[in-house]
Parts: sequence; C-alpha cells; structure tokens
Amino acid sequence: TRLARQCLNKPLNPNEGAKYALMCGIKGLGKVDAPTPKFASPERMRWRGACHALCGEVFAKLVDPQKQEKESLIKLRKMSVEQFERCCEYATITRNLSLAAFGANSLWNVAMPLMHSADTRQLLISPILRATRALACAKYSEDPFFFVGLYRSLFECYSDTGRWDEIHQMLNEAFAAIPTSHHRRLWALRMLALSRQGKNVLVAMGKMKETQAKAQAGIWLVLANASKRQADQLNAYMKATEILQDAEQPDVVEVRLQFADWLLRNGFDASTAQEQLASAADMLLELEDDSEDEDEESPADPYLAGLDGSTSASDADWMSQSDTKSFTGRSQRSSRRGSQASPSEAGRRRARGGSGRSTTGRSRRGSIAGSKAGSPRSSRSSAKGSRRSRMGSRASSRSRRSSVASKQSKMKKAEEDDELTNQLYSRHYEALCRIFATRARLEQGGGLHSSLLAACHFAVRFFASTVDLANLSAQSLGATASEVPMGTRTSFSMRKTAKKDDGELAKILPPFRTPVHLPDWAHEDRWPWAPGGKLAEVLARAEQAEVLDKVVCTWAGHSDAFARPEITFQMLTQLEDDLEDHGYHLQMLPVLALHLQLAEALENEHVKAAVACLVRMRLSRV
Repeated sequence: TRLARQCLNKPLNPNEGAKYALMCGIKGLGKVDAPTPKFASPERMRWRGACHALCGEVFAKLVDPQKQEKESLIKLRKMSVEQFERCCEYATITRNLSLAAFGANSLWNVAMPLMHSADTRQLLISPILRATRALACAKYSEDPFFFVGLYRSLFECYSDTGRWDEIHQMLNEAFAAIPTSHHRRLWALRMLALSRQGKNVLVAMGKMKETQAKAQAGIWLVLANASKRQADQLNAYMKATEILQDAEQPDVVEVRLQFADWLLRNGFDASTAQEQLASAADMLLELEDDSEDEDEESPADPYLAGLDGSTSASDADWMSQSDTKSFTGRSQRSSRRGSQASPSEAGRRRARGGSGRSTTGRSRRGSIAGSKAGSPRSSRSSAKGSRRSRMGSRASSRSRRSSVASKQSKMKKAEEDDELTNQLYSRHYEALCRIFATRARLEQGGGLHSSLLAACHFAVRFFASTVDLANLSAQSLGATASEVPMGTRTSFSMRKTAKKDDGELAKILPPFRTPVHLPDWAHEDRWPWAPGGKLAEVLARAEQAEVLDKVVCTWAGHSDAFARPEITFQMLTQLEDDLEDHGYHLQMLPVLALHLQLAEALENEHVKAAVACLVRMRLSRV
C-alpha cells in the first residue's frame, strides 16, 4: 500500500502511476474483489481496508470526462465506489474512525455525479448504507451535517422506487447515530416520507421535540416543496407562515414572498397573493416607522442630521416637494391594503425593538484562536524535512477542522431563531424592493405607478443605508483612533477626529453620500460603494474593530445583502422593463445600480460577468 502511494506521486505520469498503484493494490489483496479473511488480526484488517481505499482512489483518478464516454465513466466510478464500500466494510469490522471517515468521504465525492440519474442512484444504495453504518460503528461526530447528508442521499435513492419500509428503518438507524442537536433534519425526511405515503404528518410533527420556530417552519417548507398534492402544499405554507409570524421571526418576510409566488403559479386569485405581499411589507415598514419616531423624539444632532440628507434630493427629482414628504407614507398606506396585523402585534414589535436607535447592533464578540509552530534549526536536512511535513500535516488538519467548524456554525445559525432588529438595513430594503416590484405586476392604474415608484425608492434606500452606516462607522473609528497614539494603529485617510482642549470629542463631516440627483446615478465613478473603495475599507475596518455586527447589519457588498439572488435577478429585470414601458427612465438608474450590485454578489465568475455586461448595456441605453 505504501509503495502504491508513492506511485501516485510525481515524477511518474498520472496514468502510468495509477496503473502501477493498482498493480500494487492487487498484489497486496490477491485480487480486487478478494473476500474478507475470517481469521486475521485487526492490524491486517485495517491495512486491507486502506488498500481497498487506495484502489478506489486509483479508479477515481482514471476518470476523464473530456475523453471517455458516458458508459466508461459510469463503470469506472462504480468500480471506485465498490472499493470504498469495501474500505467501509473493514472500518466496520475494526471500528477504526479514520478508516471509516476517509472511506465515507471518498465514496461521497465519487458518488456525487451518479446521484443525478435515477438509474445510477440505485447503484449507490448498498455503498452509502455501508458508509453510514461504518460511521455509526466508529461513533463519528466530527461533521454531523455530512453524516445527515449521507442519509438524505440514501433517502433519495430509496424514494425513487417507493421503498418506504427501508426508509423508515434507515431513519431509525439515523436517529440513533446522529447527535440529538441535528435531529431536526432527520425529522424533515420523516415528514416528507409520511407526506409522500399520504399519511397524516401532524401526528408525527407533534412528536418532534423542537422548540426553534425557524426549524419547525423549515420542515413545513420542505413539505411544501416536495408534496405532490396542492392541498398539502397550501397547508404547509400556511403552517410555516403562522409559526414564524407568532414567533415574530424576520424570516416570515421571505416565506410570505415564496407563498405569494406559489399562489400565483397555482392559479389562485391575485388578491390573496397581494395580501401576503402587503403583510410582508407591513412587518418591515412598521420597523421603519418606529425608527423614524425615535429619531424625531431624540435631541437634534447636527452631525446625524447631515447623514440623512442622501435621499431627499434624489427623491425630489421624480416628484414635487410636497409629494416627497408624503411619499413614504403613501407607499406604506398602499402596502397595508389587505393586511391583517393587529395593534397588539405592532405593540409587541415596538416593545421588542427597544427604545433607542442602534446603528451598529449588539456586538457579538468572538475569539479567534491561532497558534504558531516553529522548530529549532537542525543541521540534518532530513530531520528538518520530516518536521516540516509533520507541521504541514498538522496545519492542514487544523485548517480542515476550522473549515468544518465554520460550515457547522453557519448552518446552525441558519436554523436558530433571530430577534427583530429595531432598524432596517440593506437586506430589508432589497426585500421591500422585490415586494413592490411584484405588486406592480399585479396592480393597475395609480396603484401600479405607486408600486413602481416605491420599488425605486427602496432601491435608493438600499444604498443610502449603506452610506449612513459607513459615515457612522467612520465617526466611531475616528473616536476610537483618537484615544490611542497614532503609531499603535494603522491610520486611514478618513481620520480627522481629535480631542479638543476641553476634552470634548470633535466630530468629522460625513465623508460619503449617495448621488444627489437622479442623473448622477448614471455615472459609476460617483458611486461611493464601489468594491475596493474607501467606503468598503471603512466598513471592513469597522467590522474588524467590532464596531459593526455582521450578523445584524447588512450593507452593499455584504454576503447576506441578497437573500435570494436568483429571484432578485428576475424581479429587477422585470422592474426595469416596467419602468421603461411607463416612461420612468431616470428612475431606472438606482434600480440598475442595485442590479449591478447583485452581479458583484454572485459567486460564479462567468455569471457575474454576464449579468454585469447586461446591466451596463441597459445603463448605457438609458
């Protein structure tokens, strides 16, 4: 096995090295499908499992999608999966955690292309089942999300042929092997199986010991997306909305948007979809009302007054001065048509929002643990090389563990309940823009024009809130920097704050602002939120200094600024077409800026370039 490992490395050609490695593996095992010896030591069993894993890697390396036909690819991948299955078999016998984890991970990587077809999925039932049982015997707990993913894949393989008894037996094994904190994903699979069998899921839902509202709503959304009967889908959406609304979770906005989209696609009356959209808008606009009321009650501050002048001029470009003052009120009143929110609910939200305006949110402090490894100089290069290799392996192991922990923390955070913020940020304004863009497609006459202008208004607010956040962050960073000597911190170009002789803190002027007039939005060089600019630098430094809470606050360039990028792309494209059809050419400019910001948030570089090219072509045409 060790000789075969050396054959896979340089300087041998990859294909030739793989063939030599396979020869070594066959020599060690006797043959590729050699039976398991009955009387062998645990050490020998472990090495045989490692040899099977090596053969699986060799078959995986021989896969070349560019040169081989589909049948050859399936055959090589099947042979690789069989070898990793034998590896998991020996891991079960020896109860070796490392062997089980390596075999299961490698099997998963090779099996992923085979999961796309119902025919090839049937080939994976036995290997994946063997992998899950090997991990269960070894008491694997490093990455529970991966463990649940194996059971989810096995669920898909079984459900293709309606093998519900095997599914329930598999889920019983999963509940015993998976930690209790991750049972909610298994409950989602059980609810889905019962729903597809036509059984009542409410009884099983009552047995689920889950207190998190987001987790319960997530299970209902899984049922809504997977159920075949329209009545079950409608009931699941209503249950998810009710659970999140009662718990006052901000995710109810996205769920109502999904529900409205489902109602329209399934031929329900447009008024029912408008009620869902209005309720979603009300929840966000009431928070904005509370924030504005608190600002009016707070004492005047010339510095803060200078921060909020970013949208008045641009609003005045598309309506008169008197209309500007009442624009937000009209958009809010129109959004409340069909809303069923009670005053008591609004009172609870205000009480939960707090009494003071908080721009930075509550700082959730975390600690970053790191270690520096070093070794004394040695005259023997071989000893130095061995130490470096051990250090490299430990570093890679630490990085691998940290990436797994980061993924687990993100997925765990996505399932935990959140509290309503007392102020709207870019993520909320993007949702409001989508809400009113959708409503514009459902209304006629004056309501249509009000919804179009409201969508443009919230596109402006998306960037205005980012600018406000950056200005306050610059003030906070300047105040922090003035308390320490200049040499102890890296200075930045916006540092203009210093303490006066009487000890009073001097305030800097707001360094950023949104474009003043609508035609100014046509020039990208006048956008302060461009990637790599000073505004992005200030926000990054504020986040690093824990002035901003990245979990609560969102801004242009934030990873969570767009909740559903694919839906946002479609909505913005339709909104731009509607604005152009109704003659609102200048009002298109902030929407195009939001569209370009969406392109920057996409991960795929080719898609990002295509969307940016489309937006710039539209921008040049306007």
